[in-house]
Amino acid sequence: MAVTFVALLCIVSCALHAIAVSIDCSVAPLSLPWSNITVSPNGLAVTRGIELGIGTPNQIFSLRPSTTLNNTRVPNVLDCGTQSNTSCVGGKGGVFDSSKSSTFVVSLKNRWNGSAADTEAATGAYVYFNDVIDFQANGTVLGYPLVLNSDLVS
Repeated sequence: MAVTFVALLCIVSCALHAIAVSIDCSVAPLSLPWSNITVSPNGLAVTRGIELGIGTPNQIFSLRPSTTLNNTRVPNVLDCGTQSNTSCVGGKGGVFDSSKSSTFVVSLKNRWNGSAADTEAATGAYVYFNDVIDFQANGTVLGYPLVLNSDLVS
């Protein structure tokens, strides 16, 4: 019985230490405010979401988190024709033009560092790539895995 009590005391002591260490976290939480985001270069396409910059220089997106996908998919500018099609660009939350990003790096799907769990629709076209993403004032991630998504069926 004494051995069990000492073991229990040791476990409780370790648990309390772990709680104390986790409370003293030196990394601040990432603040991602939900707001109106201007997603077109001419300032006419506005949509709600979390502001995210992709590429160098940043192309602005309104990120709308999904619980059904593991990967971050971004719409292709070709789906809207051009970035001046503001109703299309706004409806998609922004579009990505890979030719305008100096940090865009395309990858073979089997060598890409994103998740292989997502399924591909038979009517879509996908480009797996890595690029810089900016959470505006909240930090930058280099080489973030993304999927350039295009709808082939209109």
